[in-house]
Amino acid sequence: MFWLIGGGLLALGFGADLLVRGAVAIARRLGVSELAVGLVFVGFGTSVPEFVTSVSAAFRDAPGIAIGNVIGSNIANILLVLGVAGLVRPVHLGVESFRRDGQALVLATGCGLFAVLYGDLSWFEGAIFLILLLIYSVATYHAEKRRNGTALTVRAHQVARAIAPPERPIYGVVMFVGGLILVVGGAAFFVDGAIALARVMHLSETVIGLTIVSVGTSLPELATSVIAAVRGRSELALGNVLGSNVFNVLGILGATAIVAPLHITGALTPLDLSMFVGSALVLTLFAWGNRNIGRFAGACFLGTWGCYVFVRVMF
Repeated sequence: MFWLIGGGLLALGFGADLLVRGAVAIARRLGVSELAVGLVFVGFGTSVPEFVTSVSAAFRDAPGIAIGNVIGSNIANILLVLGVAGLVRPVHLGVESFRRDGQALVLATGCGLFAVLYGDLSWFEGAIFLILLLIYSVATYHAEKRRNGTALTVRAHQVARAIAPPERPIYGVVMFVGGLILVVGGAAFFVDGAIALARVMHLSETVIGLTIVSVGTSLPELATSVIAAVRGRSELALGNVLGSNVFNVLGILGATAIVAPLHITGALTPLDLSMFVGSALVLTLFAWGNRNIGRFAGACFLGTWGCYVFVRVMF
């Protein structure tokens, strides 16, 4: 059971790294711009574990893990990831930097709340979610290119270089295919282990999805945000969390619903929904007040998340 979870998580992380490196190498061969490569890496690379895990859970008839993973990851990204980042170095939340992505976060949170309250997410609602994500991605790409084209292109080039894609295209294809196999296989082991753990601990699959699974799949966001905070790039930590939360709801729930419609009636409690909506609301209020997530606020974020996980596991 635990070896399934640990082995699956390692395969997810290593496979996601290979997958992204291979994808970048293939994209370069096809002439895709460095700007697009950088933006896709930031938006897609850290969310691969959540995506494949939720789809795998849906195929295994475990909708509680699929929806719990998404909702729990969004809660953890704000309270756990930004809380830890704030303890390392204050994360500045400004109105201007938050305006566009913050609006997308509010929209995505509303869509996630609708999905839970409605109870069933069919391929039609999933397609709408994906269309909204596509609109947001295209708008972000063009807005950033117009606003800060040169600087952003340089930054995207640095991101693409940082992940060290192979020079020869054939190696890129091998890494992409190998990474895909590892991610899919790792997700299968991870979900099987989570289901077994839920049965042994007499917990619902939803609770396991909200806690263990969501934390495991949020580790890339945590690592990326902490590194950004250490290097004094708080805007990258914030952007990583916002982009991941938008992608989690619109992209992961949307794609999961298309391949395997979700039936989530009664899967989540009022506490889960309150934390899901409340964490996004608190982040929005901090941004509109031009507040920093410093050490005190970071400790409060982290403590709130810890209390929530404790209550969900124990009661």
